[in-house]
Amino acid sequence: MNLKSFLNDIDNACFDKNKETLQYFIREFARNLPEKERDTFLKKLISEKNEFSNKVHLVDTEIENDILKEIDSLVKYFSTLDPKTVYIDSEYNEDFDYVYDGLPDEDSFDFSDDGELLDKIERACYVIHQCYEYELFDKGWPLVNTLINLKIPVKGDLPDMHGLNILTISDLTDYEIVSQDDISGVLSEVLPFIYFNFSPENRVKVTMNLLTDRDNCLSLPFNSLKKLKHIDLKELDEFYIQIMAELIKEKDSYSKSSLIKDLIENISDPMVVVSEAKKYLKTYPEIMYKHIMSLVEKTTISSIPEGSDEKENALSSVLSLVLECVPEIPPKFYEKEQITELGILLANKLKRQNDLEKLCVDLFSLNACPLNYLKLRYYSEDFHKYDAIIQNIYENEHKKDKCSEKDLDFCDLQLSGFYDNYSFNGYLLMKILDGRAFEFSRCENKQLTYQNFKGSLLYASLLLGYLVLSKKYCPKRSFEFASSTLSNIFTLYPILAFSGYTYTLKKAELLNDKLTSEVVLKHWQKHTSIQNNYEEELFKQIDKNFNALIESALDSRRPNLYENIINWILILLNLYQINEMKDKKESLLKYLTTKHSTKKVFIQKLKKFGIIK
Repeated sequence: MNLKSFLNDIDNACFDKNKETLQYFIREFARNLPEKERDTFLKKLISEKNEFSNKVHLVDTEIENDILKEIDSLVKYFSTLDPKTVYIDSEYNEDFDYVYDGLPDEDSFDFSDDGELLDKIERACYVIHQCYEYELFDKGWPLVNTLINLKIPVKGDLPDMHGLNILTISDLTDYEIVSQDDISGVLSEVLPFIYFNFSPENRVKVTMNLLTDRDNCLSLPFNSLKKLKHIDLKELDEFYIQIMAELIKEKDSYSKSSLIKDLIENISDPMVVVSEAKKYLKTYPEIMYKHIMSLVEKTTISSIPEGSDEKENALSSVLSLVLECVPEIPPKFYEKEQITELGILLANKLKRQNDLEKLCVDLFSLNACPLNYLKLRYYSEDFHKYDAIIQNIYENEHKKDKCSEKDLDFCDLQLSGFYDNYSFNGYLLMKILDGRAFEFSRCENKQLTYQNFKGSLLYASLLLGYLVLSKKYCPKRSFEFASSTLSNIFTLYPILAFSGYTYTLKKAELLNDKLTSEVVLKHWQKHTSIQNNYEEELFKQIDKNFNALIESALDSRRPNLYENIINWILILLNLYQINEMKDKKESLLKYLTTKHSTKKVFIQKLKKFGIIK
């Protein structure tokens, strides 16, 4: 609320109150004044108590007249600037401490003027704010227009070093020449001056010229208009719609996405937002995504009790909107994935199982990666319900891939592709998650060492294989070690991921769907088995590679690897016990206690964990 609206409300409130009520209000207001302000308040009240009736509106008129005079003075000053005599001088700051004061590639400059220019700019910022407070939009526009288009000459080291001869209003804050608060205050109040000074058609043109000005890169908040009490909200919505339509046409407009989000949030009629979002589903679905996300945020953080019919109905209506719009969005837009993922969370929260599974299938069809593979597996009522569909999707994606499997060494592949649109690593990982252990035959020629196991797809795959082989009896320590190592794979809502899959955890938190990676892993382990009787092949690969890992790590003489070595030993001993291979267990223990008997710290750890006596 600006000052004029506030004072009008005060006038109306005073008019409606009796003398006793006003006396009580003044007394209680005085009670809360700091002690140092009491004398000033009392003197002002006593000295002016008989003059109020004649001065109420006269004061406003006097202030407004003073503002108009200052507007004329400032506009005249800025329009008659002589660049030869009025400019900003810059001097390179050699004492600038890069470590504490800025980035390594930054240069710092000290700035000065003729003693008047910067003061005039700061004063103009103040006067513009006063115009906003008193709604002098028509009279204040010349000063607003002058200031935001001001080109300020700069001399000295800045142009010599960076070739920058002119500074704009945005540069003044970038170089900390003028207070950020002063400039941002002006920008936050620019739109009312445009809105009330131009016809509906021209106000759109003027606004777009400012938003797309590459020299100034201005970002104008749209909420400043809604704060004005006498504005027609229907007409304002139409203005926002026109601005949004023009922004969508712009290919590289500055802050295009954030501006559209701001517009959506400030349109008063929710039906208008939905209508506009649907209009652009096939060409700019980001509007719909931002609208749906906004609805979820408003619903989940509102005071509506959790679990109430009101909240459930609100979320149900959002899910209906998701189901309606997702089929209309072309697959090339990433927002299709984002909205589908949000729909999964909504359907899960509302226990709409059919919708949940359909959306999971849709998401995996859009992006056949391990992350979406696991979502479909986890949320399906029957883990194996979509076996054929899942394998058909990722195999078809693999056929499109130009990567030749013959040219790749499985042992050298890195663990990645959780979130990417189809990747070969992700393809292999999904096959292994399906229990297709014949993939391990790829690594006959190489084996893991302490130098290559970190981040290795093979290493992760062997741990996955171990969890399947040991599901009937997996010691707590070994399970926790494998679970911790594989947590990235089984985290369905990562905080930050690749390919734009960012901050999806926020959506999950809003809907209280905080799955842990361990829960998802246990669900996968319980329902997965090794296909085609490749258990023996899988065991051989685990046995070979983990023994190689243990040997290379011990030979490296790196005590920091001892914790990993102990866990690898426990995994092998667990498998030997399951397969009743007493000779292998004895062979491993003999190797450890004979060849590495001089490693006292390591031997102590073996004893601590009961591996040897």
